[in-house]
Amino acid sequence: MAYLRILAAAGLFINFAILVTTLPTISVVGAKFFDSDGNQFFIKGVVYSLSNNAPYDPLVDTAQCTRDATLLKSLGANTIRVYTVDAKSDHTGCMSAFDAAGIYVLVDLGTPSDSLNRANPAWTDDLYNQFTATIDAFSGFENTLGFFAGNEIINDGNGTSLAPYIKAIAIDLKAYREGMGYRAIPIGYAAADITSVTPMLQNYLACGADGIDFFGQHAYSWCGDSTMAQSGFDQLYAKASGYNIPIFIAETGCNTVQPRTFGDQVAIFGSAMNNRFSGAIVYEWALHENNYGLVTYSGAAATGTPTPIPGDFSNLKSRWSTLTPTGTPLPSYDIRTVTSTLACPSSTASIWSVNGEVSLPTLGKAVVNTRSSSASSSTRSGTLTG
Repeated sequence: MAYLRILAAAGLFINFAILVTTLPTISVVGAKFFDSDGNQFFIKGVVYSLSNNAPYDPLVDTAQCTRDATLLKSLGANTIRVYTVDAKSDHTGCMSAFDAAGIYVLVDLGTPSDSLNRANPAWTDDLYNQFTATIDAFSGFENTLGFFAGNEIINDGNGTSLAPYIKAIAIDLKAYREGMGYRAIPIGYAAADITSVTPMLQNYLACGADGIDFFGQHAYSWCGDSTMAQSGFDQLYAKASGYNIPIFIAETGCNTVQPRTFGDQVAIFGSAMNNRFSGAIVYEWALHENNYGLVTYSGAAATGTPTPIPGDFSNLKSRWSTLTPTGTPLPSYDIRTVTSTLACPSSTASIWSVNGEVSLPTLGKAVVNTRSSSASSSTRSGTLTG
């Protein structure tokens, strides 16, 4: 934690303020998240999107963030996920408001206009500059939990050839993070809910010498009073056996049965899954035409005082209040039980097109640390083959 400090130098007291934080930082150790106090961390998250008018950055209005943070805290959330931010804007007020409420922030690096083009994929200098600018903007906040290097880039069973691009993006961004001397804020990926692809994708992105730091799986199959078997969550759990990085549900909250009862949360945070999964993020905060929201605002506004939606909000709050897994304290966590290197999956006809550990289309950028007089270089490079 960081606190207000007073320096004494040459017999004179010099007061200076730094960002006063209440939250320990989060890092990856093996297949789990831990805070800097040594406690295992489980994500109780909500997608924080106030408007569907893209691009939209919800972390620039301090007053709005403060109102929402108060209610999110009462809900029991400890994390929000933000799809779109503007790296050029000032996020200090909102990040401080969420920090004060005990809430971490997961930031998507792509935007509707700056993301990998599925039809004509290329990991370009422009995308690299856009993504690293966002890393620059958020790396100084203690409550930045992580970055998503991609979101549903593979969105159907025919797109698995895009996987090496996802991995290349993550590796280049990790090299940038290290070269800049930033805190090792985890960089991961959020995967679409495609049952046939998930096992190979999650393993591929974590296999070999380097890869993503965490894997977020979208899962909307638990609807109403379902079960592990009926929803397929038993297969998500089974396929996470032996996984070597943290895995969690990055979007969930099926709304085909109203009001939502969030029975999946009992499974995710309970004994059925919490030894392999590190929590879940519920879709979503504000009510839009898709009818997934937990709160509404007056009229058609996307700002103001949030009003809990009867049923959904109270049901999730009730669920979370009884689900408090403690996990494994860091001193008791035997990292030797985690497979250090996963084997990369082989190609499979009509399912997975990437055969093993292929070369990657990394940019291999030299990273100049502008935060100090030192410089660091990354020499990773590769071309896409296989």
